[in-house]
Amino acid sequence: MSQREKMLGGGVALVILLWSANWLVGTYRDAMSAAEARLATAQQSVADSELKEAKGKYAMKRLIELREKSLPRNVGVAQSQYRTWLVDKLSDARIKVADIIPSRGQSSSTFYETLAYTVEAEGNLEAVVKFLAAFYGSDQLHKINQLVLRPIGKGGALRVSLSVEAMLLKDADRESGLNDVPSDRLALTDTGAYVDSIVGRNLFEPYVPPPPPRPPRPPVVRTERKPPPPPPPKPKFDDSEHAFVTAIVQSGDKLQAWINVRTTGELLRVKAGDPFEVGLMSGEIRDVTAKRLVLQTADNTLLEIDLGDSLRDGQPPLPSGGI
Repeated sequence: MSQREKMLGGGVALVILLWSANWLVGTYRDAMSAAEARLATAQQSVADSELKEAKGKYAMKRLIELREKSLPRNVGVAQSQYRTWLVDKLSDARIKVADIIPSRGQSSSTFYETLAYTVEAEGNLEAVVKFLAAFYGSDQLHKINQLVLRPIGKGGALRVSLSVEAMLLKDADRESGLNDVPSDRLALTDTGAYVDSIVGRNLFEPYVPPPPPRPPRPPVVRTERKPPPPPPPKPKFDDSEHAFVTAIVQSGDKLQAWINVRTTGELLRVKAGDPFEVGLMSGEIRDVTAKRLVLQTADNTLLEIDLGDSLRDGQPPLPSGGI
């Protein structure tokens, strides 16, 4: 066999070996997947069985509880004894029974039967609350299907129409007697708490919520009232506002300015170097020219007043000017 044939034979053997290994791995994986599927099915079956068992135990426990709460399994005994119990509870609550009519309920089966009672009575709201507390405080298989209250006059009396349904299991443990174990359905054990909460309401008027609480008033801070400040003093009348330079004339070798104080009718004739005082303005005349006079006020302010202006119209001289 040549070298080439040997190499070809080895390659074929290697391909067959790889294919066989791949087939074995695939077969193993398929077997594992099938085993896992069977395991999951078995686990689900166990879980279903456990759930059914738990439901069965709960149903059995519930059935035992219902048997304990059931009326006697004899229909005649149950109907008579429950009617007596119903009348006693109404009387204890001071509700006057006018009529109570027992009948067979509409629901029945091979496992249970229902008894119905229609009650017509009279009482007040407090009596009704006390009866309801006693009814729901008794752990029996019974319920109130309908309760109708109608006011009689204005004294608080009510006409009470009541529809009650009770149940008996045909395989109940007791042949006679009712369950006397108290029920845990009521949130409060004190009947007076229900009376206080309900009786004060007017059930025949629309509910009006109480007004919201008023916000607390802020504390009153008393402060001492200060007298109002005195009015500012009236400004003094200033004659200088009405003193006008009316003329500038030649007087000897100097110019003279005439100042007419219109409020007093006074005419001042002033030259450079003369002091002056008009109204609230005082000082010294520094210079008189053909068109204006220059004066220095008591606070050393230089002012130029043009011919025809008042003393209060004076402006400081321009920086480039001179006296």
